[in-house]
Amino acid sequence: MNTVNKNRTAKNNFDFLRFFFAFIVVLAHLIDLTGLDWLKPYKVYIDSKLAVAGFFVISGHLIYGSYLRAHSFKSYLLNRAKRLLPAYGMLVIAAPLFLGLISTYSYQAFWMQAGTLKYLIANLSCLNFIAPCLPGVFANNTICAVNGALWTIKIEIGFYLCLPILVLLLKRFHKKTLFYMMIYGSSILYLIVLNTMNILKPTHTALFELLEHQLPAYLSYFAAGMYLYDFKSNLLGAPKYIYLIAFCDCILEYSFEIELLFPLCIAILVIGFAYHFPRLNHWGKYGDISYGIYLIHFPMIQIAVQMGYFLKYPFILVAGNLVLIVFLFAMLSWHLIEKKFLALR
Repeated sequence: MNTVNKNRTAKNNFDFLRFFFAFIVVLAHLIDLTGLDWLKPYKVYIDSKLAVAGFFVISGHLIYGSYLRAHSFKSYLLNRAKRLLPAYGMLVIAAPLFLGLISTYSYQAFWMQAGTLKYLIANLSCLNFIAPCLPGVFANNTICAVNGALWTIKIEIGFYLCLPILVLLLKRFHKKTLFYMMIYGSSILYLIVLNTMNILKPTHTALFELLEHQLPAYLSYFAAGMYLYDFKSNLLGAPKYIYLIAFCDCILEYSFEIELLFPLCIAILVIGFAYHFPRLNHWGKYGDISYGIYLIHFPMIQIAVQMGYFLKYPFILVAGNLVLIVFLFAMLSWHLIEKKFLALR
């Protein structure tokens, strides 16, 4: 690797990218959850699926590197657990404690409902799809889910657990690119089979949508991030038009709802951006609030919808205040929870 590439890979702006993707998810859910007709056309340009894809690419790239640098398998798992679980667990527990106050049930009756315990068990187990709602909470909203963004956490944990196996298999392959093609291709094939079955049996659409939000469907993004970690110097030393080709493919496949080279092209754009814009390298020096934003925003929007704020006041005013509140809670989450647990040894 030449000196220029060494300098590029020494620093990166992944903190900015994670913040950017988290903010996109917030905007997308503002469109989805408020149910305002005039916002729906913007859904084409502000899509949470694209942001989640970016998150999974970054995860594959950085977590793979973290695993290779870890002193042991145990230290790797502990580091991952300290980063992901404390804030998540506290949010899941806090949800019924506070949202029970706005339930249609009395606070005492709310805690007597079987659905409350079911919510806690399912969500603490990262099986959010089993019990997404709390009794009497958000019952009149577009959806009753307390935090519809949490479905990605089980996938992220699945990636963490699968990574050591992938690395072990990768070491047994003499040709890394072939191995990555196999993993990538199996994920794409999984989606093709699901889409085909959905067409043949449209009455089972809900089941297929559930399966579409599981780990195999997003393994291509994670693998693409890993691949560009192993071949980072090749990407950064490649001609700049590679990014134009990747961008054009993303636009084409997104427009026609195709997913063949899309994960790889998204990965090229995300990883390339991370190393080519050094001015953004210090974005997270005051705190990495992207995870907090992702965890907290959904129930905050749901509360505002239930209280009717988007109907009583101008959208920009409500949305702007919501974003500020979410950022504030995310900052508190980082400094009071996430940062402290990461410092534990």
